[in-house]
Amino acid sequence: MIDLEQKIKKIKRKRKELGLTQKDLSSKSDVSQSFIAKLESGKLEPSYSKLKKVEDLLKKMTDEGPTAEDLMNSPVQSVKKDDEVKKAVKIMRGNEFSQLPVMDGDTQVGCIKARNVMLAAEEKDSDSIKEVDAEEIMDPAFPEISPQMSARIVKELLREREAVLVKREGNIIGIVDSDDFLGKS
Repeated sequence: MIDLEQKIKKIKRKRKELGLTQKDLSSKSDVSQSFIAKLESGKLEPSYSKLKKVEDLLKKMTDEGPTAEDLMNSPVQSVKKDDEVKKAVKIMRGNEFSQLPVMDGDTQVGCIKARNVMLAAEEKDSDSIKEVDAEEIMDPAFPEISPQMSARIVKELLREREAVLVKREGNIIGIVDSDDFLGKS
């Protein structure tokens, strides 16, 4: 039988592998963030029911068939925040993409979508919008997940957002959108 200390280490390891913060894990497992923090630091003797909630959630998130890595498309094409919109349009048209991550160095700072370009072109003349920097019309960044995230969780995220980026050790290694999900799962 696994002792409590080993269970807690396993919870912390799985949480980190999945790219979840303590707050993310607490909200998904319906326990407080302070419970997760105290649990992981060894400052709490948890009740069986709360510990089981957390363990069950992590098991569900990792043990369900395909993972984000199985579904992802790689390499990820992106634009820099100071690239002109015309570069994003060229990449999207050439690859039949409807959105791209916007980067500042190695950090995702937002996303640009075909819809953003279309709406901005309606406000300005369609040729001048192409000279605008991507950061001027970008939306918030895509969620970033670990490669081990289950396909079920990826599907839930895609109900809310157009795409998710897959990261390993701080590096973006892939992207999943609904087309990729439908084609590979």
